[in-house]
Amino acid sequence: MLRYLRREFNFVSGNVLILLIVWAVTDFAYLLPDTYYSRFVESLGASPFLIGAILSVPLFIMAFLQLAGGYWADKQGRRFLIISASFGRAIVFLIFAVAPTWHFILLGEILVGISTISQPALMAILADSLPPEKRGLGFSISMVVGATSILSPIVVGMLYLKYGLIDSMRIAYLIVSVCWFASGLMLFKLTETLKTEKSNASWTEVFKQYPKALKECISVWKLVPKSMLYLLLIFTPVTFFIRMCMPYYVLYADHVLKIEMFQWAILQTFYSLVFYSLLLPTGKLVDVFGSSKL
Repeated sequence: MLRYLRREFNFVSGNVLILLIVWAVTDFAYLLPDTYYSRFVESLGASPFLIGAILSVPLFIMAFLQLAGGYWADKQGRRFLIISASFGRAIVFLIFAVAPTWHFILLGEILVGISTISQPALMAILADSLPPEKRGLGFSISMVVGATSILSPIVVGMLYLKYGLIDSMRIAYLIVSVCWFASGLMLFKLTETLKTEKSNASWTEVFKQYPKALKECISVWKLVPKSMLYLLLIFTPVTFFIRMCMPYYVLYADHVLKIEMFQWAILQTFYSLVFYSLLLPTGKLVDVFGSSKL
């Protein structure tokens, strides 16, 4: 059994191991304030409409910057972007921790959106570091390590019982900041995987590439299998409606269903437990049977 496990997971070393540790730390941290996020922003003076608008801002920024992040990662390497974004987030979450009004939350969300420019680099360095025959399992493990977040709602729920909503959320954001700073230190051990010679890329050149990149995003649909188009048509509206509802779950639970906030934390814990328990078996099935059958 032990020999089988070693053979099955022998790719978990170097960059992969570092990233898994970082994700285990940051996923735990991320879900701490996420448990009561909308209630917290509401308590700082935001209306339900403003809460939705605030959460839309980083998504718009992320959508715009993904092309720039991918271009920079391919021209200048992955490591610098990943490390910079980690320390950047450590600073940004301090803004959330001290925010006196919802306006500061909006500023923080804008900066969080900007930090997502590192996402293409992060996915690229993980893909580069995984053997092709283990990528399904590898990506599943990268999600499974987020199982540390199963404990997050309970932790912040206990903080809520002791300190109340506002102070517990400020403490949670301080923990998030510390976790991102620690992750930045760990990420210094990453090994750059970009094989091509680095070019003299600049941000001016990045944005000059946008028209070309957008055209390629459209033209690429002529080359990919029709199944990709079907997946796009299916998952786009599904994602839209899920994102539309998510900011208001905790508000609905509190204002309409009259669920106690600590009970809400327990419900979130059960949700995470079910979600993460299914990830690893699913990744193995992808490697064995292929993604299309699943």
